[in-house]
Amino acid sequence: MNIKSCLLVALLLSSFAVLSFGQSPKESRDKGETYYYYGKYNEALPLLLRAQADNPKDNKLKYMLGICYLNVNRPQKAQDYMQFAIDDKKPKPEAFFYMAKSLHHQQKFTDAIKYYKYYLGVLEDKDAPISRSAVKREIKRCVLGDKMKFKKKLAFVEQIADISTQNDEFAPIISPKSSNTLYFTSFRKENKGGLRDQEGKTDTLAGRPRSDIYVTSLEKGVWSIAVPLGLRYNSRQNDMLLDFKQNGREILMYRSYNLNKGNLYLSQFSDEEETEAPTKLPRPISSPSWEGNGYFHNDRVLFFVSDREGGYGGKDIYYTRQDIDGNWSKPTNLGPDVNTPYDEDTPFLSKNGRTLYFSSNNMKSIGGYDIFKTNFIDSSFTWASPENLGMPINSPGDDMYFRLDDSGLKGLFSSVRAGGAGGQDIYMAYFNDYQVEQAVRPSSVAFYNLETPEIDIAIIDEPDEPRITIEPEEIKTYQFGPVFYNNEDQTFASSSIIKLNQLASILSKYPQMMLELTAHTDNSGLDFNNLYFSMKRGEAVANYLTDKGVLPARIIVKGCGSNYPQAFNNNQDGTPNAIGRTLNRRVEIRVFNTEQTPVRIETSLPTINPVIKTREMDAYRQNITGLSYKVQVKRTRQRFEDRSLMKHKHTMIETLHSSPDLLYSVGLKQRFAEAERLRLQLLQEGYEEALLIPYIDGIRLTKDDVINYSSTFPDLFYYLDATSKQVNNDKE
Repeated sequence: MNIKSCLLVALLLSSFAVLSFGQSPKESRDKGETYYYYGKYNEALPLLLRAQADNPKDNKLKYMLGICYLNVNRPQKAQDYMQFAIDDKKPKPEAFFYMAKSLHHQQKFTDAIKYYKYYLGVLEDKDAPISRSAVKREIKRCVLGDKMKFKKKLAFVEQIADISTQNDEFAPIISPKSSNTLYFTSFRKENKGGLRDQEGKTDTLAGRPRSDIYVTSLEKGVWSIAVPLGLRYNSRQNDMLLDFKQNGREILMYRSYNLNKGNLYLSQFSDEEETEAPTKLPRPISSPSWEGNGYFHNDRVLFFVSDREGGYGGKDIYYTRQDIDGNWSKPTNLGPDVNTPYDEDTPFLSKNGRTLYFSSNNMKSIGGYDIFKTNFIDSSFTWASPENLGMPINSPGDDMYFRLDDSGLKGLFSSVRAGGAGGQDIYMAYFNDYQVEQAVRPSSVAFYNLETPEIDIAIIDEPDEPRITIEPEEIKTYQFGPVFYNNEDQTFASSSIIKLNQLASILSKYPQMMLELTAHTDNSGLDFNNLYFSMKRGEAVANYLTDKGVLPARIIVKGCGSNYPQAFNNNQDGTPNAIGRTLNRRVEIRVFNTEQTPVRIETSLPTINPVIKTREMDAYRQNITGLSYKVQVKRTRQRFEDRSLMKHKHTMIETLHSSPDLLYSVGLKQRFAEAERLRLQLLQEGYEEALLIPYIDGIRLTKDDVINYSSTFPDLFYYLDATSKQVNNDKE
């Protein structure tokens, strides 16, 4: 082949490479930097990664990648790339700030403070885009966040993964007609308004999408694919659904061409095509300033947010009342007990009319907007000092649009936090007990009516957790008893920390060992909540151990709810048995695969008075000994909202701590035939994913394990035969 032919082949190969990958590394970099400049980090990230693969030593690229990862809620990756930028010969001062931000968002508050201070030390420009005063505020928030780690956790929090995308999903609203229908707002490029710049002109490169309203439904524990509402509600402007009136036939909306200038609208809500256009709320609610994020209380009282003159600085929360003729009163500022020189936003007044939730970026937040709660004080007609709801409801990112559901057992909100899908995501907070402010609705008790009924709530102190003393037997033998936890709390008793530290040390030394954490609750909560909460308490112990160096892939977490008490929850007269309930709130520890190690680990059981001891836990241990089967009904990455599942016995959630999947299962059978009948029954009930899972001594078997154990447990041959037939049917 001559030189001309070689050059032609090289040219063709080069052209093919460009076509195959869309563009060359230089083109990827140029376009990626353009997206980066316009703050479109999701679009910039894959292009800059492609360019970085061609220029692995380019620290400028790594700096930009760090910024991108930080802005798409992946702070650990941002930290890794910022470390390269800091190690550069002449690092940009901002690299220290963004390293601090990455650590801040991971709740590594002490390390974040150190890098914030590094940034202050290298900052020379008084006109720098990130000022000293702004950094000092972040340091104060980190100090607060570090203290808040020890505050009692009010709820468990979970992302609604089914509807999460790399776009922003926020402002969740449950339909008043159906608790299984959820509305929310999202910025997506396919939205009606398209991609537009700040002046409203179409711009496919620098432009951003306008917001549209979406709806999704919960069916068999899974949220359906979200779809946008029709053209009557989604226009070429930014559209948001903010609230429903109680009958569900009238809605409060926000519309604007520019997010800094917008107003509130009322609209009929119907599937009918022929409806009137939304009507802007009249003065004095509407003004030349911004008004948004409204909320109805009892239909005739409207809360909203505005940055109008006469406030306390930034955005303030106001309320106005509608008389019987339909006229709205002059808006009233909630005053300096709620509003501050910072921004207050997204108000929600509970059913009792006296408990207010809202978000603020004031100096009591641990970063960005946090969700606060305050109660009206009747004697002084003022609001109590707002209380930060703490973690995990709040995070170092923006946490907003919090609302309790009608029952007071759940709270919906949106958040920008580590682990999210890329922008704002919608989260659910699960409370163990009903929030009392949602227990009543009489309008006469609302703060704006100046009524002051007194409600006495009895508070019962929980007894201290039982202390279990373990006597050592042999040098190489260790015993670990249950980890007890307090009611309504994700944290475990401090008395367990020494043993957990010892356990972490052993597991780190012998990496072949596996750990099983089986969590239980008392029966004081609702059964479907207890199941989920128990798994979360097991995860709290697992998280502590992984922080001590144990690999997540070696930890199995099981949540059994209140299925297996080891002591009676109630006395014979029906009153709560405090000691029994304390004994039942536990996470049991089991270590296996110790055969090839010089240590033996035993499970230590507490000594329980025979008068209060139950049989359920002993029966469970007996039933899982040897071969057993369960039926897995759902594999999901979020809480499975199907209460009908609780009618089945032996409900359980299982997860490998390195996996995001939650495996829901029911039943506990010793024979394949019995388990198969249960699986077929579940299929008929609509659980299409029903799958038979064999266990040996309570440990889930892999396909290879089944074959190895089949000679010891011949009943597994029936399982193998049924599995092979199913595979053949699938092939046909």
